[in-house]
Amino acid sequence: MKSETRSAEAQVDSSSCWKRKAVDSLLSDPQEKRERLELSPQDVLTVKDVCDLIHYITLRRSHSVRRPSWFGVSDERVSRVNVMVLDGLTQSHFYRYFSVFRHLRNRYSARWTLAPSSGDPLTSDLLSAEVTVCDRAAETRVELPAAMRWHPVIRRFGLSTTGLTNFLLTQQEMIKQKYPVKGGQGCEGFMCTESDGGVTDSSPLFGLDCEMCLTCAGLEVTRVALVDSSGRCVLDELVKPPNPIIDYCTRREIQSEVRIGHDPCEDALAALHLAQYFIRKGPRKVVEDHLEDLWDLECPEDDDSDHVISSKRHSSPLRFGHALSRSGQSAVFLGGSVETSGSLSNQQCRRHRCSSDREVVCVYRRVVQSYTLSVLQFSSFRNTLNQTAAMETHLQQVCERLQQMCVLYVGPLPSDATETLVHRLLKRCGHLRTVRLLHYTHEVHAEVVFVHLEGAQLALEHLNGLQINGCIIKARRPVHELCLDLDERLSERQNDPLNTRLIYVSNLSSKPHRHEDQLQTFRQFGAIQCVTSAAEHAGKRGRHAFIRFECADSAQAAVGVDLQIGNRKLSVCHALTPPHMTSWTRPVTTETSPDTSEQGEECDERLLERQMKKLDARVGKVFRALEENCLSVVILPGHRSDGVDHPGLCFIHIKQST
Repeated sequence: MKSETRSAEAQVDSSSCWKRKAVDSLLSDPQEKRERLELSPQDVLTVKDVCDLIHYITLRRSHSVRRPSWFGVSDERVSRVNVMVLDGLTQSHFYRYFSVFRHLRNRYSARWTLAPSSGDPLTSDLLSAEVTVCDRAAETRVELPAAMRWHPVIRRFGLSTTGLTNFLLTQQEMIKQKYPVKGGQGCEGFMCTESDGGVTDSSPLFGLDCEMCLTCAGLEVTRVALVDSSGRCVLDELVKPPNPIIDYCTRREIQSEVRIGHDPCEDALAALHLAQYFIRKGPRKVVEDHLEDLWDLECPEDDDSDHVISSKRHSSPLRFGHALSRSGQSAVFLGGSVETSGSLSNQQCRRHRCSSDREVVCVYRRVVQSYTLSVLQFSSFRNTLNQTAAMETHLQQVCERLQQMCVLYVGPLPSDATETLVHRLLKRCGHLRTVRLLHYTHEVHAEVVFVHLEGAQLALEHLNGLQINGCIIKARRPVHELCLDLDERLSERQNDPLNTRLIYVSNLSSKPHRHEDQLQTFRQFGAIQCVTSAAEHAGKRGRHAFIRFECADSAQAAVGVDLQIGNRKLSVCHALTPPHMTSWTRPVTTETSPDTSEQGEECDERLLERQMKKLDARVGKVFRALEENCLSVVILPGHRSDGVDHPGLCFIHIKQST
């Protein structure tokens, strides 16, 4: 067989297992890459990720700062960066008071979970942070032997040892090397897999090899092998070509004396090892070690006068504030407790202490056009909270109120009912977090907490009227003042811009083949972009999945149809959980320490809602003042205390003309 072996640089998947990716490839071609920001639904940003983005946008033209691998939007026209920090807010606050955050939920096209961090490094350490510079042009200009200075590998990749993302092919390079690219000539019948997010330096690397046979139409693929980063073969399958085989191309031997033809697993492993070797060693070391045996060139002995490598240039780290000033740019920090590194001059950064959030907005409107980077800190909510309740107690209350949305009471149940019976009864609707039997009522009932809002919603729709041993089951929400407007809040989440193309499907078969066949039935409603399902256990698929269509009309059509596959009826509803969250709530601990309970005065709900509404209005005012092509970032920092993390949120949008 004729072998076509390529390292799987273009086949890297950023986070999920290969089997899940195979399911996605069966469903449909993914949505073509557009000018938008998108990550894997379960990816979490850190403050460092946000800082790296700020470094890249402001310094990319002057210092060739490396582009963050997760940032997937065209940035040629972006000229300024504005960051708003809503001090004291968490992800739970945003979804608890979702209805009042009109500007945040509608103006920003990307929303990601943000890992909380101790302190406030975004405002205190941003300017003094070290910048990662990847200036290949400067590296190749240093004095080197001509054989290396003009070597194509050095000219293409530079001298530094860098990560995986530095060696990926661009789309233009893939087309030139005749890789199949969506929309390319001859690729009309291809199906594409969709990565869970941008490729990063820590993404898994795969080796791929295809064996070819000669048919009347030319060379066609007849066998495919894939090995993972450890060298384990995860796929080795024969492929039947559409045309009759004329020549199997088996003439005599490559791998060993005892084998006939080619072994695609060994070829894929060889390609993988070559790619790993190149990444590990780096371009310069590879060229130096193999200049003679691979390229038939000689490299002279090292001469200190010839190798003026940029050691001086890297002797001291480049700080962001100095790089910003050196490029003729400046920054402004506005807020009530603005603190930045004292080693930086006022020419590099203007600090303006403001007595209120209102003053922050007023000052910013006056200076908006004077600075490349502006960081605004709104502290009114934290100040209000410090005066009324302890932060830990307040966050506990917010999480409990969110969890109430996932709680149902189910009953009456037979007197001998068990938690196992309740699990079996409700598993068709969604994954359960907890089940608690209530025996102190007149008849046995169960308190059930779902992991996702969708599970509780489907149970309400499908469980009422079900009979078990003469008991007619009802499902109802808690009777509580916080649940009185729950239907309106659920409707708002259904209309969340992040969820318009997303549906939730339950009661899927856990057997892999049947599971995939059932998911394929949703192609009748339109092209599917990706599928997110629960983690696999013992070779089984989760019974519940989120399906993202390419257009909102497809999602709407799928929700309005009853699907019966064999004797299994699938339950479908609009997605209510945003794609960046793995579950709607996390377990809530109801125990409090004595110190906490003493400070546990409950905040006035109306006061908190007014504070949220004011913050959102100020975000809207700042956004309207931004210039066109300004990158706007809004940070809800989250909270970390005593080992308990309350994640934050990061909103990102590039302002365009309306």
